[in-house]
Parts: sequence; C-alpha cells; structure tokens
Amino acid sequence: MRKKIPLFILLFWTAAIAYFIWQRVNQSDRPPIYDALTYYAKAKFSWMNIQQGFPENPLNVMPAVRPPGTVLLTYPFGFHDDYHGFLFRSVFVPFLLWIITILILTWPKREPNKEESYWPVAIAAMLLGPFPFFFQFDFGSSGYWGLVDSFLASVSALALALVLKSIEKKSKKLLLASIIVSSICPFIKPAGCFIFFLIALYWSVMTLLRVVNKNNNEKKALLKFWVLGSTLFFLAGIAILYAAVSSDYLGEGTVSYFAKSMIILKEETKGLASFPVLVSIFYNLVGPQILLYTSIFIFLFSKSTKNLESPIRPRTLFFSGFTLIIIGIWFWVWKTGISQVRYFYPFLLMGNVPFLYGAFDIFYRRNIKVYTIFKMACFLPAINILLLLSIVNPNKTWQDRSGVSMNINTNDPGVKVAKQFLPIIANEKVTATVYDTNMGNSNNSFISFGSLNQLIHPEATNFTAIHPVDWARPSTYRFTEIILNCEYIIFHPMDQDELSTALNDSIITSFYEEGIAIEAYLNSLTNAQGLQTLFEEGDCKLSKITDKAKLIEAFEPFLMSRVWRPLFMQENNITPEGWQLFQLQHKGLPKVFTRDTTTR
Repeated sequence: MRKKIPLFILLFWTAAIAYFIWQRVNQSDRPPIYDALTYYAKAKFSWMNIQQGFPENPLNVMPAVRPPGTVLLTYPFGFHDDYHGFLFRSVFVPFLLWIITILILTWPKREPNKEESYWPVAIAAMLLGPFPFFFQFDFGSSGYWGLVDSFLASVSALALALVLKSIEKKSKKLLLASIIVSSICPFIKPAGCFIFFLIALYWSVMTLLRVVNKNNNEKKALLKFWVLGSTLFFLAGIAILYAAVSSDYLGEGTVSYFAKSMIILKEETKGLASFPVLVSIFYNLVGPQILLYTSIFIFLFSKSTKNLESPIRPRTLFFSGFTLIIIGIWFWVWKTGISQVRYFYPFLLMGNVPFLYGAFDIFYRRNIKVYTIFKMACFLPAINILLLLSIVNPNKTWQDRSGVSMNINTNDPGVKVAKQFLPIIANEKVTATVYDTNMGNSNNSFISFGSLNQLIHPEATNFTAIHPVDWARPSTYRFTEIILNCEYIIFHPMDQDELSTALNDSIITSFYEEGIAIEAYLNSLTNAQGLQTLFEEGDCKLSKITDKAKLIEAFEPFLMSRVWRPLFMQENNITPEGWQLFQLQHKGLPKVFTRDTTTR
C-alpha cells in the first residue's frame, strides 16, 4: 500500500479535476455554440435513428458533416435535452483518456532484482496530463467546450500507445486493440482519416525496423507479425474509406465544401502567420511546464546510447515523435490555416507518445533515481490547474500565463435577449430571420439559444440567422442580406467614445474593420432611419428593421464616406463605375446607383 501512494494521489487529483469541471459547467448558462451545437444535433438525430431501428445509414444522419463517432463523446448512453453533461464530457473525457494513455506508457516493468515504484507514473501524469488545451471553457483562445478536437487527440494518442505496446510485446491482442481504437478516429473528424493512415504507417515502419534489427531466429516470427498487422490495418483502412466516401459524410458534396472552406480559411488567416504568433500559440497548448519537460527530454536523450537493449531504440522513438510533431505543424499551418490550432491537438499528443515511451524505457533500464525536489517541481502544473479550477473566473493574467481559458458566462446577455425575443415571434407565428454581425460573444449565445430551442422544440416558431462568415463564401458583409433578407439585426452596442472613434475611421482594410464600422453605424441609427431597438442587455442589442427603404437610404452616406476593401465592393455589386455614380449621386444627381444595386 505504501508503494501505491502515488497512484492514490493521482486518483484523488483526477477526481478533483472532474468535480471542479462539473461545477464550472453547471455555473454557465451559455448553450453549446457554433460547432458544438452541431455535435449536439448529431447525437439527437443519431439516437432517434437508433431507436427507430437504423432506417438510415448512421453516416447519413443529419448533420452529415459530423460523423457518428462523435456520439461516443457527446451522448454515449442515450440522448436527453440537457447539454451540461455533454459539455462536461467534452472536457473531462479527453483529459481522462490522455491520463490513461500516460499510464499505459509509463507503468513500471516488472523486472527481477528491481524495486517497483509508481512515483514516475504519477510524475508523468501530473506533469504532462494537464496540457492547457484541455481546459478551454466558454470561449477560449484555442477552443471552447463542446468541441471534439481534444477527444480525437486523446483517442489518437491511445491508439499509438497501443501500437507501441503491441510491437514491444509482439501481442496480437494489443495489435487488434490498436486497430479498433485507431479506426474510431475517422468517425470523429475527417482529419481522423489522415491520422488513421499515419498510425497504420507508424506501426508498419516501426515493426519493420524491429525485423531488420533482429537475428535470423526471430526475424521469421516478426516478419509474420508484420505481415499480419499490415494486412489488418490495410483492410480496416479500405473498409473505413469505402464507408466514408459512399455516404454523405465524405461524399462529393461534403468533400467539395471542406476543400472550399479550407481555401477560404487559409486565405483569411495567412496574414496572422509569424514566428512570434506560433510561439505564443504553442505556449497556450503546452503551458509553462514545457521548460521542465524540455529539460527532462534533453537529459534523457543524452542517455539514449545505442548499446541500450530496448525493444525499440529510444533515439528512433524520439525521432519518430519529432516527425509526428512536424507533420502536425504542416497540417495545421499550411493545410488548414494558423487560426485553427485545434487541428494540431492530435499530432501534439501523438508526438508525445513515443517521447514518453522512449524516455521511460531509458528511465527504467538506467535505473535513474528521482529526487524529491524534482518530484515537487513536476507536481506544480497539476497543482496549478487544480487551483485555477477551484476559483470561479480566476485572474486573467494567471490564466494567460498558464495557457488556459476558464472564464464562464453567468447571466449571459445573449441568452436573456433570446428568452425575451422568442415569445414575440411565437405570437406572430412566423419564422423570423436575424442578421448576426458576428462581433460579440453574446451574439453567439443569442443565435445558439435559438438553434437549441429549435432542436428541442421543432414544432415551435423560431428564428434563423444569416452571418457574414459561412466558409462557403469569402467573409464579408452583404447589404442585400442585412437589409433585404432579414427582419432583425443583432449587434454589439457601443458607448459614445467607441462610437465616435469607429465612425471617424474612413479607410476599411479588413473584415474585422468592416464589422466595427457597420456596428458603429447601426448604433447611430434610430426608428426614423428604419431601425428600432427592441432589447439591449450588456453587450447584446437586438433591433428590428421597421422600414427597409428608409434604412437603405440611411446607409447611402455611410457607404459613400468610406474606402472599402475590394471584396466588400465586389460582393455588394459596387464596381468602380458604380462607385463614381454613387459619389456623384451624393452631390445631388439622380439616385441611379442606389436604385440599381440595393435590390440585386
């Protein structure tokens, strides 16, 4: 029992993490937003499909772009309307799977004449377990709860850990387990197909290296094992690919949408890419413990000599881990755009798997002693996370330096406005269309509350939303959508100083500046110009378009007085010739330009 004290400490710490995350989830009143809401919808319709006896292919259940593997995280035991358990699982389950992966990699090897110690296991789990990217709550810098990216990361890491253990022990059972776990990845996110391929390739290459390094007596058995594993991975990959591409999940339409959205995403975020930005983002992934972890890695790498008898050479493991990290950076920065760092999560954890495996192989074979001061230093990240979780909305500087985002929303203004708005449109019995300027967190809450209400009460009158960002077209504000296609606009209210500063900015060079300028002008309008404020709570303001003709006329001087970026002019049918006519019209000539373009 004395030897297992580190395991009891680890168990208590993990349970405390779960308790505090559950407390945070229940303190927030913000519904699942953006992608998280689509995973909620997928779970609802998937369980309806199950209860009806699978009348539809699970990969075709709406929304088809979200695969059914996400249900393993969102609602694994049946669907119910309450979303708090889903949000809790989206944070804790990936974290727990990563802890289990660390235990698999670091569990002490039973060897004669060597004392068994669980301190290294606890140290590894508490040093590397609390990666900051797991702890992004309401709306973090690199994600928010309800997403499945960290789940994909942990499942990928677990599959790779089983791969290494299967190679070490030449175990067919572990090989089969690694294939089953890795086969889940393509059905969590489309990127999981690429990850499955990497895991299969990793198993094949690493096993083949063992075949090459063994003598003739063992080569034949290892070669048979390699052929078996490679064949099983290949067959599993063919089955996965066929199931995905023959369904709506990765059918032609979905693939085309993904390809187009990635082009738009990369184009709109390429200006953000720089070395300081990459360093800052990477810090938010791994936290300040990276310094201690790097020091340990350098120390153990110096001990990884060739004459160390190991199933897989440590330096080969270290090199393979580094390669996975590089592939992940390529996939993240060059293939998907720097803003979506969550696409890097799986590669970060997978890269750490061979590092950990090789490091602990050296540790046990070299019989390296762990000193008390070193143990204490390794426990600091775990203690820090626990302290942050125990405080509601801890100091922002403390959060930033720890790389986490743990703030939660209570009494969300967007939710308040949505609750006031829904009875109004319910009485009108007509679905309303709201334009969301996409500039405030409360806007997200407002739109998500309406979407959630529609999922829970599909029979009720609700509202739909139009956004300037949809990833099917370049992001910009289109006035035909704002004025002609919507009855309401939700935006961020401004005080007098903000309003004055924004209205004085006449040169608009980015999508963000477009939003600021348009929101500022919306704040300056009144019912006399065709826009009436219905509700205003905190940073959320909902207005009704009472007269479209007056609102179009009110926008004319605003449009004329600014220099807009080419995309905005193109999407609003503003040609150079038309713009000149617009300027001439402002000087008193007939309103040719406005009449011709605002109705298109």
